[in-house]
Amino acid sequence: MERTQYRILGACIRRPRNRILPFVSGNGTCHQGFLRGSPGGGPATQEQGIDWISRFIRNCRVQNVSLDFISHHIYTGFRREFSGEFASMQLAGTRESLQKFARIRNLAKDSQDGPIPLHITEWNTSYSCIDPIHDSNLNAACIAYLLAHADAYADSWAYWVFSDVFEEADVPRALFHGGFGLLTENGIRKPVFHAFAFAGRLYENIVHLDEVSCVTMDESGNAAALLFNPSLGNKPEERAGMQALSIEISIPCAYEEVFVSIRKVDAVRGNAFAAWKKMGRPRWPERDRMEILQSAQHPEIENRKIKCESGHARITTELPVNGIQLVLMRKVRREENDYHGLVDLIRRQKEYGLSEE
Repeated sequence: MERTQYRILGACIRRPRNRILPFVSGNGTCHQGFLRGSPGGGPATQEQGIDWISRFIRNCRVQNVSLDFISHHIYTGFRREFSGEFASMQLAGTRESLQKFARIRNLAKDSQDGPIPLHITEWNTSYSCIDPIHDSNLNAACIAYLLAHADAYADSWAYWVFSDVFEEADVPRALFHGGFGLLTENGIRKPVFHAFAFAGRLYENIVHLDEVSCVTMDESGNAAALLFNPSLGNKPEERAGMQALSIEISIPCAYEEVFVSIRKVDAVRGNAFAAWKKMGRPRWPERDRMEILQSAQHPEIENRKIKCESGHARITTELPVNGIQLVLMRKVRREENDYHGLVDLIRRQKEYGLSEE
């Protein structure tokens, strides 16, 4: 194994199995003990060190050091305020957040080789691990917006972090304590968990994207839409002006009728944090209360059958402030004729007020 010395500003090296990590000495010399060809990059900056990215790229070129990717950490929160067990932050507006991402993308370029792969290896809204915003439906709405819009700004995103089993600032003092996780340490799903679950149901082909929706379709004509309504004004009066939205989605449709399923998460639906607060914020709920929270964590589901008109399915829904919704559209599969005796059964059921619709 050949050992080489490089002078660099800093690096984040991925270690393949059975290879040795390098180390950086105090004078900036990196003694590499890994095989040539191992992907390397960096400098794993965050907001205060963002200008280091261009310096890092320039220095790697001057020192003839291979640079395979740029990595960065990003949070949209600022102005942290402490209050006892908590440290809350103000959040940047949606467009301001995207401007931050665009700036990083522009920095991760090299005049010699063009754009360098950019990996956001840590991101969230607030960078405080004791900020109740992480437990709320506002966080879900913010993250859903960013998931829909920020794809063009990086090659990969690593949300910080999956679970609240995390002790950056002491052992958690309550089930909901403002931790970074998508899940509480007892496995209760926070509203933001559903932002990722909903986004994961979207298709590759985006047919419409705006400030409140991302509509996608597949080759078979199925559709999936992610809706979001975050209250992200930087001024109190801007946030106070936020209101529920009445949204209509018009989707191309080659069928007579479609089945539509809408999953909803907001201040009261799919929100175990809201239920926990109504319980009186018990630090560690007993079993019967945990069972209630386990039920409260699931989105509300509304199912419809809609007739297509003029080649389009028009779907309307009310989206509360800081709410998210997933709208799924599928062709109705008519198989009633496959059931022997079904017609007579339906006729008898109507006598009892039962309906097929």
